[in-house]
Amino acid sequence: MIRTYLKTSLPITALFSVTVLLATIVGSHRTQPAAMNGFDDCRLPCWHSITPEQTITETASSLLAESGYELQVNNVHWRYMVYTPFVTTACNVALTYETRVLMTELNECTGLTLGDVTAILGAPQSVVPSIPYDSFGFRDGMIEVVARREGCAVGFSLYAEVTSIRLRARRTGDMITDTSAYSVPWRGFVLMWRYDPLRLCP
Repeated sequence: MIRTYLKTSLPITALFSVTVLLATIVGSHRTQPAAMNGFDDCRLPCWHSITPEQTITETASSLLAESGYELQVNNVHWRYMVYTPFVTTACNVALTYETRVLMTELNECTGLTLGDVTAILGAPQSVVPSIPYDSFGFRDGMIEVVARREGCAVGFSLYAEVTSIRLRARRTGDMITDTSAYSVPWRGFVLMWRYDPLRLCP
């Protein structure tokens, strides 16, 4: 039985690894999407010079306006603002704030994939697999990336659609990828049985 298992699983694993390698090579020649612009401006979790728990909210609003974003929602009660870009390929930006920005969230990023994100941020440190949305933890929990996965896929994909990126200052127990009982260490773009303790797929 073990021999049969090895005969079937090893070729599948090898094929999947080759696919990931080819996807990485192709992705390395892809133009950086507009959604990822702003990560080069300063040290993470900073984006477009907005650093959680450091940047004053009024300053963040000015920076977004200068970068081509327009304020759409300002909920003073919940301390939540939403900005939309003039460039349709960029992301919507939501700021949770007090006197200073507490969290920057990028949403509805057109055409943004998990491969685009890892090309800039590197490999995640942890993941919470959960159909249809997986949460990936980067940079000691300061960055959380949520990507869509269609059903019980063979494994995580570089081409998975990213639905949001959340940036926060490091706090103990702040990020779901650090605190969730379902969080597991990142083991790469491998077959889902490597993450089998969660038993998400029958």
